[in-house]
Amino acid sequence: MDVGPIRDVAVTDKRAAAGSGSGRVVFVDLARVVAILLMVQGHSLDALLAPDYRTSAVFYAWSFGRGLTSCLFFFLAGFAFVLATYSQSGERRASATGLRRFRRFALFLLIGYALHSPVASPGGITYVTPEKWKAFVAVDALQCLAVTLAILQVFALWVRSIRQFLLLSLLTAIMIVAATPAVARVDWGAVLPLSLAAYLTTGTGSLFPVFPWGAYTLLGAAMGAAYVRAVRPRSINTRMLGAIGGALLIGSFVGARLPWEPLGRTDYWSTSPNQFLLRAGLVCTVVAGLALVSRRLSRLPTTLEALARHSLLVYAAHLCVVYGSAWNRGLVYWYGHVLPLRYAVMWAFILWLAVITLANCRQAYSPQKMRLLKRITRAAETWRFGRRLRSA
Repeated sequence: MDVGPIRDVAVTDKRAAAGSGSGRVVFVDLARVVAILLMVQGHSLDALLAPDYRTSAVFYAWSFGRGLTSCLFFFLAGFAFVLATYSQSGERRASATGLRRFRRFALFLLIGYALHSPVASPGGITYVTPEKWKAFVAVDALQCLAVTLAILQVFALWVRSIRQFLLLSLLTAIMIVAATPAVARVDWGAVLPLSLAAYLTTGTGSLFPVFPWGAYTLLGAAMGAAYVRAVRPRSINTRMLGAIGGALLIGSFVGARLPWEPLGRTDYWSTSPNQFLLRAGLVCTVVAGLALVSRRLSRLPTTLEALARHSLLVYAAHLCVVYGSAWNRGLVYWYGHVLPLRYAVMWAFILWLAVITLANCRQAYSPQKMRLLKRITRAAETWRFGRRLRSA
C-alpha cells in the first residue's frame, strides 16, 4: 500500500495560503489530489499488470515514482496538521487542545486494522492461523500515520511556541532516520509482542513501520511550521521548499558516495538515510512546484476539492475494490497480475472516475445535509400522519 489520508485543513492564514478561497490551502489540496490519483493508479497497475510488463526499465522507473506517493502523503499529513493546529500568528488554536483528535487517530488505527482483518466477524478470530495473524498486525500506512500524528499532537500540547514545535519535530525526524539502521538490525519480535514489534521494523511483515516512515510526517510538520512562521511573500515560501528539497537531494548524492558508513551497514532502498534524503528531497521539490502552479488559483474546482477533503474514504474504498477484504473480493481475485497494459490502464481510469464520484457524493451528502434531510423527512411524515388523522 502506498498512502495515508490526511485530515481536512481549514486555516485563516491568507498570507500563508497560495490562494485561500473557502478557507483552504490550495497547494496542499492540489498536492493531495495528485497523490490520491497517483495512489489509485499505482495500486491498480501493480495489482493487475501481467508479469511480462514488469521487466522493463520503464516499469522500474514507474515503481520508484510510485513509491514516492506514500512519502508525499505522509509529508502532507504533517504539513496539514500544523496548518490546522496553529494560526497565522503562531498561536495554537483552541480546537487543537482537546481529545477529539486522539479519537480520530484511533479511528485511523481501527480502519487500518479492519482493512487487513482475516475474518468477517469477531467469532472467527479463534480460527486465525499464525500467518494470518502476522498479516493482520502488520503496520500499514494508516497505523503509522495515526501513531505519528498522535506524537505531533503531544508535541503541540507540550511546547509553548510554534518555533519549539518546529525544532522538536525536526530533531525527532532526524533521530528516527539515524536510528532506523540500528532498529532494523534488532529482532524485535523476540523481545516484544508482535503487535508492538510491527511498528518498529519491516521484519515483522509491516509495510510502513514508524522507522523510517514516521520521519516523513515529522519533516512535513517541521516544514509546515516554518511555512506558518514565515513573514515573507508566498513566492519566497515556495522557494524555501524548493531550496530545502534541493539541499536534501544534494545531501543524498554526497552521502551515498562517502567511503564510510557511520551508522553501520544499511540497505539503500529501505534503511539508508540517503534513501530518506532522496525521497524527502523529491517530495519537497514536488510540493514547491505545485505551490508555484497554484499561486494563481483562489480555490480548486469543486470536484477536485471534494476529492481532497475525503481522502480517508477514498483510501479505504479503493483498497477494498482493488485488493478485497474479509467482506468482499477485489479486482485482484479475478484479474490479479494477468492483464495486459491497456486493460490495466483502463481499470485505473475507471477507478479514478469511481473515487471522484464517491468523494463528490460524500460531499453532496455531508452529515449536516443528511441531518437536515432527516428532519425534513420526519416533518413531512408527521404532516401526512396528521392529515390522515383529520380525514379519519
